[in-house]
Amino acid sequence: MGLSAGTWLACSGDDNGTNNGDAGSGSASGTSSGTSSGTSGSTSGSGSTTGSTSGSTSGTTSGSTSGSTSGSTTGSADGGGEGGEAGGGDGGAPNCPAYCKAIMMNCTGANAQYIDMTSCMNACGELPVGASADTSGDTIGCRTYHASLAAMAPNPHCWHAGPWGGDTCGPPCEAFCKIATTFCTAAGGFDGGTPPYSSLMDCQNSCAGYARIDDVDGGGAFPDGGYNSAGPLMGNTLDCREYHLGAALQGGANQQLHCQHPGATSSFCK
Repeated sequence: MGLSAGTWLACSGDDNGTNNGDAGSGSASGTSSGTSSGTSGSTSGSGSTTGSTSGSTSGTTSGSTSGSTSGSTTGSADGGGEGGEAGGGDGGAPNCPAYCKAIMMNCTGANAQYIDMTSCMNACGELPVGASADTSGDTIGCRTYHASLAAMAPNPHCWHAGPWGGDTCGPPCEAFCKIATTFCTAAGGFDGGTPPYSSLMDCQNSCAGYARIDDVDGGGAFPDGGYNSAGPLMGNTLDCREYHLGAALQGGANQQLHCQHPGATSSFCK
C-alpha cells in the first residue's frame, strides 16, 4: 500500500519536473524553476525528478526527501496494520485451535487428556474463553498457558490444561458439569437415552459427593490410576465419569454410548 502511494507521488513529480524543465530557459531559469519546483515538491511530496530535470540541487534534495518520506511513512503504516492483523492468532485472544494444538502435542501417552483433536475441540467449545493472560480459573486462556508449560513439565501441567482443570484452571466439577449438561443433552446432539443430569445444579450436587482417585495428577503410568484419556473405565469415582464424558466428546456413536455413563447412576462408574 505504501509502495503504491510512493510510486504515484514519484510519477506526479515526473510530470511537474518535465513541465518546469520545458518552461525554463537557460541555467539561471532552470535553477530558479528547479528551486521553486523543489520547494513545491518538498511541500507536496511530488517526487525526485522535478529538481533533477530543472537542474537544481535544492530541488533534487527536497523533492527526493519528500517523495521518500511520503512513500516510507505510508508503507510503514499500512504494513504495521497488516502485521497486526496477522499477529492476532496465538498472540491475541485464546482460541480452540491453538489450545488443542498445544495440548495434543505436549500431553501424550500417560499424560494425554483427550482421545483426539475432535474431543478437544468439542470440549473447548463448551468452556469460557477467558483471556490470554489467565494462569488460573476455568478458561481456555488458563488451559492454553498450562498446555505450553506441559512441554517441560507434563505432570502436573497436562492436568491443569486438560478439560477438567486440575484444580488450577477451575475445580473439576465446574467444567465437568458444564460439559455434561450441554454436550450430553438433546440440544447437544445426545439422543441415546435420558441425559445424565437433569440440570447444572443436579450435576454439581452429585459431583461434590464423588470420590476422586487423585487430587493432583492423573492415571496411566501413575500408581494412583486416576483420570487420563485412557481411563479409568470403571469405579464409583469422578475419574471414571470424567473418562466416559471425555470419550463422549469424540462425537457420533461415542457420544450416544458414553453420555450414558457420567451420571450419578451409571452402569460403569458404580
